[in-house]
Amino acid sequence: MLLKEKGIAAEVQSEEPSPTALQPISSPMVGMDLPAPPKPTIIFSVFQPKVLIGKISVQSDSADVKLAVENEMKGNEGRPFNQGAQRFSLSRVDEVIKRRGYFAEQLSIKCGSPYKEGDHFVVDLAVAADAGPKFRVSAINADGGPLLQGQDLWRFFGVHPGEVAGPAPFAKLGPGLREYYKQLGYADVRIMSDPLLDKEHATVAYSLSVIPGPVYHLRSLTVEKLDAEQEKRVRDLLGMKPGDMFREQAINDLYHKIADEPSLKGIQFRIRTEGR
Repeated sequence: MLLKEKGIAAEVQSEEPSPTALQPISSPMVGMDLPAPPKPTIIFSVFQPKVLIGKISVQSDSADVKLAVENEMKGNEGRPFNQGAQRFSLSRVDEVIKRRGYFAEQLSIKCGSPYKEGDHFVVDLAVAADAGPKFRVSAINADGGPLLQGQDLWRFFGVHPGEVAGPAPFAKLGPGLREYYKQLGYADVRIMSDPLLDKEHATVAYSLSVIPGPVYHLRSLTVEKLDAEQEKRVRDLLGMKPGDMFREQAINDLYHKIADEPSLKGIQFRIRTEGR
């Protein structure tokens, strides 16, 4: 209706937030600055006539942040404009800034008034990035859980005390621990990593812990649509029998082994496993 009043015939699509997006977080993790739940707003996007992103200007109190944001945003010029895309761009910019150690930054994107350029409309964007202080690591530690009790995991850290903080302090340690535990039957293992920010002193303390959960064993293994000899070969290739510790990777590896097994080429069959 607003566009019609301006004499513009347009196709407009609305996007409403999901009910779950509006629910407050019931149990925030220690040390995490969690955003407030979004307000119940409806986002309208104009699809016709075309509205494109025009020039993007960046203002920041930090030269390296300004350059990083410009490099991140410059590819958006000339692309279709909609508010959903701007929210995504803002989250990407936030990640880029945190990667450089700025954990208390304030970000905003302001849209200029649309103007006509050729057969479409253009909206210029102004990005403001107040970087704030650069955070440094005050402490970092990792508890490898019961399987790695007392082990020094220092060499796997991505940053160390005194260095500039970043979004991946433990590098590949988290995924590596998860895979290690899963291979030893801990199918429900969880890796927790909680940064603790001290905004007054511009420092961050990192800690990582392992919540292993129970050890799973293979309770039963059923192979269907094969004769006795073929079934035996599949079980041998799997290398895991009922009562053994359950290894998810063994299932994945089986399909690669079957591809190189002449007696099973081109044969369709199914495997069902149950854990306990």
